[in-house]
Amino acid sequence: MSGKSRLDFPPPLLFLHIRKTAGSSVRQALTNRFAVEHTLLDWHYQDRRRQRPDGLRFVTGHCSFADVARFTVPPLVLVFLRPAVERALSAYHFYRDIPAHLMQSFRDTLPAEFVAQRERFQVRARALGIERFLRDEEPLARQWLWNVQTRVLTGGTEAEPSPTLDEGALIDTAIANLAACGLIGLTDRLSESLQLIEHSFGWPSLGYEPFANRTEGRPQKEELPQAAIKILNDWNRLDEQLYTAAARRFDESLMGLKQELTGGPGVTIARQDARVFRFDQPILGRGWHPREKYNGEWICWTGIERTATLSLQLSTAGPHRLECRVAHVLDPEILQDVRVGINGFALVPRIDVRKGVVWLTADVPSELVRRSRGVVELELSVQRLMRPSELAPGCGDNRLLG
Repeated sequence: MSGKSRLDFPPPLLFLHIRKTAGSSVRQALTNRFAVEHTLLDWHYQDRRRQRPDGLRFVTGHCSFADVARFTVPPLVLVFLRPAVERALSAYHFYRDIPAHLMQSFRDTLPAEFVAQRERFQVRARALGIERFLRDEEPLARQWLWNVQTRVLTGGTEAEPSPTLDEGALIDTAIANLAACGLIGLTDRLSESLQLIEHSFGWPSLGYEPFANRTEGRPQKEELPQAAIKILNDWNRLDEQLYTAAARRFDESLMGLKQELTGGPGVTIARQDARVFRFDQPILGRGWHPREKYNGEWICWTGIERTATLSLQLSTAGPHRLECRVAHVLDPEILQDVRVGINGFALVPRIDVRKGVVWLTADVPSELVRRSRGVVELELSVQRLMRPSELAPGCGDNRLLG
């Protein structure tokens, strides 16, 4: 983050998602903060590449810095970077061990030649092991593992051939474009990075965000052949220089903060009206999974944390009644122990069933409304979390849900 630490204008946010930099986790954290109608995800998909970003508030995908020029209103660019060899190793194991359902997703959304390269990467990496793969399949390996972060910031992507610029010009261009990014995050300092984003937008806490899209069971760096590590070190010297520049800028941003990193007036997304709230609207709260469609409507599961929060605006006085429609619950008994609070004050929840629809309700005293000064901080807590895979083994959904 450069210049002032808090934004005083609402430019669109472009998140350049570089693979294996915790981008999936960051995307999950950010997506709920923007309305569905103003959001474009997976901009790299074939059927979305032609879509113009004008009028949108949040755009993300495996894009490149060249996509900045496609905006009529210059966007605030966010990028996360990771130590070079750690990112390359993570990418190697990810491409070697891509599960079948994800490979099918690639076939459905990406150009055929890119999919063919990834399929060959997987086959050869599994057959040869990392050291032989890097040596015997060097052109293929370099395509996907050579200075990817630098290439993205010079206007390319990992799926494109290596740029023709000499290395000096390449890193100079990448560092110059990095300086033009409004926000920089570091994978190995994810919590601090999210705090900087919160502060920049004047948002309440994004909360705990588990690492998504993690490659399970991958060996530690120390367990791999040192010859393979040396090859990746040699291939990614530009990325290491870029990360060093990013880390220096990141530290400067942290030192420049002279006020609390969270709270304060929202400047990009106003609190939504508490009288009628839907989950296709910006969700200023924590503890929610990314929104999804269920029976034609947008819903959010709780469960990332035991307590989910929602910050809303209330402009009317007097006693109120809280009503939350329960779209789904894995076990009805979970509802019996749900706890509800507003601005730290515990309410008495009730479960009502009307025409087959379950509602969670509670009375809100007028004195509590008066003391709120127009801001309602809703808290929903559950005492037990479950995974869908517990009810349907083999479904592949291992999320903890409330």
